[in-house]
Amino acid sequence: MSLPKHLRTEIRDRLIALLEADPDLPPVRKRPPSALRFEDLPCIVVMTRDESIGFKTAPAPRRMERALDLTIEAWVACQIDHDTGEVLNDPEADAEAVMARVEALLASDRKLGGLVHDLSPTGFAMSGEDDDGEVPLGMAALLVRATYHAQEGAVTAPPAPPAPGP
Repeated sequence: MSLPKHLRTEIRDRLIALLEADPDLPPVRKRPPSALRFEDLPCIVVMTRDESIGFKTAPAPRRMERALDLTIEAWVACQIDHDTGEVLNDPEADAEAVMARVEALLASDRKLGGLVHDLSPTGFAMSGEDDDGEVPLGMAALLVRATYHAQEGAVTAPPAPPAPGP
């Protein structure tokens, strides 16, 4: 069975594609942070969270304004020289640097190619974690809200635009 994508899924996929297109960013992993392995780091994880729905018009079919909350997380492990024991990086600072680049990318395409009305950062969080006492990790999270409009009952993604010709 092949169902069309919901706009939420298409928004997340386009956001991931935007991040994956930047060669300066670590890879985007399609797994929850709890399933990350040390070998996956550094990486970015994009997750959809909540979505609120409001109605812009009263008669059917109603026009909806939807606000999708997403979280973009950067995970970085501490690098240690195994010969000297010297710490080679600051994982929290490295995760924050990744988020600075992510914010710049979001500012360059606030409408995700016309799919959303607006894409705006709404918050930021950081943490330094210890991977069971072995390797310190740095994590920076950018909270993002994608606002988009849809007709009631029509929330599937539009067909992909045709590929550019030769």
